[in-house]
Amino acid sequence: MAIEQSEQGNLIGSDKVEGTAVYGSDGEQIGSIERVMIEKGSGKVAYAVLSFGGFLGIGDDHYPLPWQSLTFDTGLGGYRTNVTKPQLEGAPKYVLGPFKGASHRGENVSLLATYCAEVCDFTGRTVHGSVDVIKDETEQDHPFAWDHVRIPSGESAGVTYTTAVQNAWQGDAFGGIYHLTLVSQPTIRPTRVRIQVQVPHGMEIVSTSVPMTIEGSTATWQGVPNRSTEFDVRFQPPLARRLWLTVWHGLTSPIG
Repeated sequence: MAIEQSEQGNLIGSDKVEGTAVYGSDGEQIGSIERVMIEKGSGKVAYAVLSFGGFLGIGDDHYPLPWQSLTFDTGLGGYRTNVTKPQLEGAPKYVLGPFKGASHRGENVSLLATYCAEVCDFTGRTVHGSVDVIKDETEQDHPFAWDHVRIPSGESAGVTYTTAVQNAWQGDAFGGIYHLTLVSQPTIRPTRVRIQVQVPHGMEIVSTSVPMTIEGSTATWQGVPNRSTEFDVRFQPPLARRLWLTVWHGLTSPIG
């Protein structure tokens, strides 16, 4: 018996999916579904091909989205995904290879360059998966790490860097402030960052410009940064020490 409708209970026809709008995690429409790709053996939908950019179908770019990453939003009348427009714009538009001796079918091969400020030092690197350390160098007085990352199809890999900035605070015996500006580029996969600020010995953390976890003399922030994120951590001595410093300053200051 033929089914005339495009939807039957929990089923939906592929013609109804194609052309449906797709929205990013910020609620902005990032494109529409051009087609769905089905595994020959199992008959399951493997991924949807997202069409974005271009004008009236001319000059469109395409991006594969795993089917399980899409959730239908009845309020928007389209699918939601955790991919954002900047990530799509930064995605490679062409797939090259495989090349004999250089890459395999389905393999993701990337060169990862991470830069630090002039007063910053790379203090450690933790490798997850197939990563070749190429070199650590300095470019225009900025330290940077360069790594070769190979991710076989269906697997994952990553590199975790630790950096440190010594004596990065401004102030005096009555307190001070740490200021850090983190500049990040939109990436295809969100970059997660963990920042720890250790205030000088004998000081207490008074406030932070963004919500941070405070444990003793350490303030910690972790998450996915914006394009530019400002961190300010203010600190001062305990009340008893501040009173003592005030009295001592008054006793030792010249009169006149």
